[in-house]
Amino acid sequence: MPTTPDILALEATLETIEAIKEAGGKNFRVLLAFIPPAPSRDGDDAREMIKKAGIPMFKTWVRRFIAFKRASEIGCVVGDVPGEPHSEDGAADYLALEKEIYK
Repeated sequence: MPTTPDILALEATLETIEAIKEAGGKNFRVLLAFIPPAPSRDGDDAREMIKKAGIPMFKTWVRRFIAFKRASEIGCVVGDVPGEPHSEDGAADYLALEKEIYK
């Protein structure tokens, strides 16, 4: 279940997970996405909140890069966005997630 690190999204995610659990769902993990760069601690704080709630989450998180927006605008995958210095970093985040899912 993807979520951003802002408090409203996190609270909605936690409520959704409770509903999933009540319905008998057991096979899920949280993916933190659109994590702002340092010095922001939003990603770390969100990870701690999810951990304290005892909810499983991916170790990998997806950082926030303008390359994602540009990829959507021009219709390509993030790793192929021309002229964006972090396009390969964005692609690497998803490749790391893929490895984590399929290991």
